[in-house]
Amino acid sequence: MKLSAIISLSTALLLLALSASCIKGGEGGELVDDPICFTSDASVVEEYNATLNGYVPKYLANAHGLRAWFLWSQSEDTVEWLKYRGDKVETDIRQDGTFSHKLANLNQATTYYYTAVVLYNGTQYYGEVKSFMTTDVNKNLTFKAEAVDLGLPSGLLWSKYNLGAKVEEGYGAYYAWGELEPKNDNFYDYAHYKWCEGSDDTMTKYCIREDWGKVDNILQLEPEDDVVAVKLGDGWRMPTKAEQDELRAYCTWKWTTRNGVPGCEVTSTINEATLFFPAAGAKVGFGGPGSSFSSWSSTLSTGHSRFASVLCGDGMSFTEGGAYRCHGHTVRPVKEGKKF
Repeated sequence: MKLSAIISLSTALLLLALSASCIKGGEGGELVDDPICFTSDASVVEEYNATLNGYVPKYLANAHGLRAWFLWSQSEDTVEWLKYRGDKVETDIRQDGTFSHKLANLNQATTYYYTAVVLYNGTQYYGEVKSFMTTDVNKNLTFKAEAVDLGLPSGLLWSKYNLGAKVEEGYGAYYAWGELEPKNDNFYDYAHYKWCEGSDDTMTKYCIREDWGKVDNILQLEPEDDVVAVKLGDGWRMPTKAEQDELRAYCTWKWTTRNGVPGCEVTSTINEATLFFPAAGAKVGFGGPGSSFSSWSSTLSTGHSRFASVLCGDGMSFTEGGAYRCHGHTVRPVKEGKKF
């Protein structure tokens, strides 16, 4: 074997050994030969959430005083910078030595860096720095509906899920009013809105005054602009403001959590059937999940073409209001049922 090949092989083995080691805590950190801290790949990476994972050897899982946490950041990509500028989240170590933590309220289509850390016998050990990228808009949407009969006088049936969500506590997608596709977070403004020419006084559809654009006096979304009707069909559509008002009139509300997600539990005063509106917040050129929810109606706000009506709630109230049409809000499907 040639000398150059022997040197290359030795170098490769050395690099492999170094990459398998973990970094011992200290100002500069040093590689140790018996690694006890490992960073695993992130899992369940979605638009706004991801789960960080790490582990220690199983024989250490129950060691006295052993602690574990993660350091993470959107910008810092080395152990040293994560130590000084990263966010810290502590977690428990399982019997098999693994540990994890779910991050929420992240930005979509964004790269994050993280490392696992353990404290053992008074010394901190750092795993490898890994990264993940949250998914972009439209990657994890499921268009389905399941009817809930609340016994309302109109007979209207409400879906269990926000449009695009897989479960009751799922946020689903955010839509500008009258648009059929969600957008990147920073595009929920009038410069990127379908039904205007770049500003809130140049509306091209659904306008009731010349001051705000081309007048057509259309007050309700037409079926081709109703995202629920387009995505689901089968009689599903967006609710009108009057139908949202009926829901408020015949239901009570309670702010609670489901599977760790805050939101408003709406209970029928007629038959005690329930809905859950997760605190998905809104997108207003920025934003996303928050401490409230707001859900579009198909009705233009009375007296103003810049706004459309929303059903909204937080820990204080369950009410209605108006929102800028270009902003991103969730949508809850409805369909006709048997009138009572």
